Amino acid sequence: MKKLLFFLALLLASIFVKAQDTIKTVEPYYFYCQVRGVMQISGRIEPSKIIWSGEKKEMVLTDENGRDLWLDNMADVMNYMSKRGWELDNVFVLDHNSWFYYIFKKKVTSDEEAKAGLYFKTDFE
Repeated sequence: MKKLLFFLALLLASIFVKAQDTIKTVEPYYFYCQVRGVMQISGRIEPSKIIWSGEKKEMVLTDENGRDLWLDNMADVMNYMSKRGWELDNVFVLDHNSWFYYIFKKKVTSDEEAKAGLYFKTDFE
């Protein structure tokens, strides 16, 4: 009889115990990148270069076929990034070189999610 009561007590205790969730949800965070444009004499900017986290050099932005992405002005860069879920965070200009730096941010749950829709020259090499 004591064994049966002990078994029932364990059974009841296990019913009321809730196991800790093993699936952890990742909190969204901002991923930042920097896009550099250099103004040419014609007024057009050279192929946009992106400074991506973890890379040692500037990456050349391309389209989905691997062709260099030539955008006519920095507003086109902003529209291009905006269509891919990026928000403009900051802008600075170095006048002596006509270099424009746009800082973009995107709320993501993984670094891979941040790159979605962006293609670099190195993706096609």
